[in-house]
Amino acid sequence: MIWTIFLLVQAVLLYFLLTDRTRSKTDPPLDKGVIPWLGHALEFGKDASKFLNRMKQKHGDIFTVRAAGRYVTVLLDPHSYDTVINDSDSLDFTRYAQVLMERIFNLQLPHHQPAKAKAMMKKHFLGMNLGTLNNTSSRHLRALLKAEMPQNQKDWKEEGLFNLSYSLLFKAGYLTLFGGEQNNNGTDPSSVYEEYKKFDGLLTKLARGTLKPEEKRTAQSVRQRLWELLAPAGLTEDSGSSPWLHAYRQAPARGGGRRGDAEESRTYATLGLAG
Repeated sequence: MIWTIFLLVQAVLLYFLLTDRTRSKTDPPLDKGVIPWLGHALEFGKDASKFLNRMKQKHGDIFTVRAAGRYVTVLLDPHSYDTVINDSDSLDFTRYAQVLMERIFNLQLPHHQPAKAKAMMKKHFLGMNLGTLNNTSSRHLRALLKAEMPQNQKDWKEEGLFNLSYSLLFKAGYLTLFGGEQNNNGTDPSSVYEEYKKFDGLLTKLARGTLKPEEKRTAQSVRQRLWELLAPAGLTEDSGSSPWLHAYRQAPARGGGRRGDAEESRTYATLGLAG
């Protein structure tokens, strides 16, 4: 019995030695926490925002922390995001992106080609097409703002700045990307917005895979409802859909799915809405 305990202690010590990490000169600040292996896991789980603010005050905009045996590097400077994300030599998000697509949208693309997907996005959302999208978006935004304006002072409404901005920008984006009235889409943008808010509220847990049974049912229901609302927006073969929608509809075939697969086409449409 004594020898068993001794061997277990030695094994634990050896594990800590092998998994321990030290900071090199070129690494960001490393904060392991006071609890071996566990590190900052408890504090992060209790209040992630408060923990990250404390670490930022202590170390700056970039640092590495230990949590439950893992070392996580945190970048809080938004001006550095593009540089980090575009550094494909050091970071490869392909596998993680596939994990997220499966968790959030129930989509599996075994032959997904990120380079082609990126090229498709550039084709439809950069260059001359970007100018067209900007003009269309501005037109929809002005119309939505005009609709929100009261006829007289008695009609004033009070709403939080974030909710107002979120609502207006989402609706304008929806009308811009999905065509709105140009594609005979009779779906009220407000209906899509209300359903998407429910979906957005579950995104973090969907990504982490920590949904409760009831939340899983809600997520599935909202996904289905979003598809029903998006269906009139030109997602069928004979609807005269926009080039962007048509490209997204064909994406499952290029990504390894079956051409014309309704379920995957729905998922890609919802993915476009989330994007």
